[in-house]
Amino acid sequence: MSGMAPPFRRASNNLEGYASTSSRLRRPMSGKAVPFRQVPLIGGGYASNGCDRLLLKLVQDTRLRSKLRVIQIMKSLPIAFFLILAIASSTDSQTLSDSVAKVRQIKLLESTREDVKRILREYEATDDADHYQTFSNDDLTIEVKYSSGICSEDSDEEDASEIWGVREWTVTRIEIEPTEPIALRNAGLNLTTYKKDPRFPDDTDSLVFHNKAVGIAVKTREDGIENLIFFPPRAHTDKLCRNSRAARGFYTRRGWFSLERPYDYVCVLKNFPANVEEMTLSANEIDETSDPIVSIAANARDPENDVLTYNYKVTAGKIVGNGFRVTWDLTGVAPGAYTITVGVDDGAGIVGKTVTKTVTVK
Repeated sequence: MSGMAPPFRRASNNLEGYASTSSRLRRPMSGKAVPFRQVPLIGGGYASNGCDRLLLKLVQDTRLRSKLRVIQIMKSLPIAFFLILAIASSTDSQTLSDSVAKVRQIKLLESTREDVKRILREYEATDDADHYQTFSNDDLTIEVKYSSGICSEDSDEEDASEIWGVREWTVTRIEIEPTEPIALRNAGLNLTTYKKDPRFPDDTDSLVFHNKAVGIAVKTREDGIENLIFFPPRAHTDKLCRNSRAARGFYTRRGWFSLERPYDYVCVLKNFPANVEEMTLSANEIDETSDPIVSIAANARDPENDVLTYNYKVTAGKIVGNGFRVTWDLTGVAPGAYTITVGVDDGAGIVGKTVTKTVTVK
């Protein structure tokens, strides 16, 4: 048999030990950046003076301004509480308002782990490993970051546990994340005075509004407010560790993100290619008295144990079967030398090592 060589034939993998499934999140091989949510570790912040003026700027609906009289007797409360006063008129955000009322006693760079556990005792708490802890109910999660008490030499601006020169287990950041986003139209917030930065490339709906002077950031996505971040305001940078250069850069630049990380956390998905290690043939030569059917056995490995698809390409004849064991039918092929090449596809294409062997037909 003679003719044009057929293309690679796809064949499913049956090789035990190399066929265990693994997440396709490792795709694509190209290293495309796929956004996923990761919480920034600078957080938490409370205003000191001018709360009346700040709330006036935040409240969009003039009917809410009657709440300002509450501030006259509550100026010592955190800015988080004032922010939620503006949100409280919305049914969607009532739970958020109630929860912020619980955390109003938590003071960044002052309150301790024991203070937090006492104040948020009605919430389900996780272990406080790695100086990080969450408190949650059905409606939201409150995330608290504590100082490790150590000023790390290589800490970046998001590592709130190692950039502040305060005692271990002192609160350095608080973030509130509703289970369901709160629609901006229901929030009653006027964020026009806040600086606005895109969180992801080519996404105009996912934004971060921030005011570093008061220590507040609001992250949004298409369907509304995703979370509120409270971080020490700019006036408290004197408490930064001396070697926290990246964190100082956060407070001095205008934008939320740095040149090194211009968007919210992204995961560069990189695939490690699968390689064919060996291919054995039952015969390397065929003559008039030989069986024209050659048995093929291939062996491949994938570093991530991805499911593999075996692909075969021959310059004559045809492949019968699939997987790592197939046969090469050379019936009727004219005398000559012909090759078979095997590669494996782990979901990102055939990008690893292939193996080629030759069979001579006499």
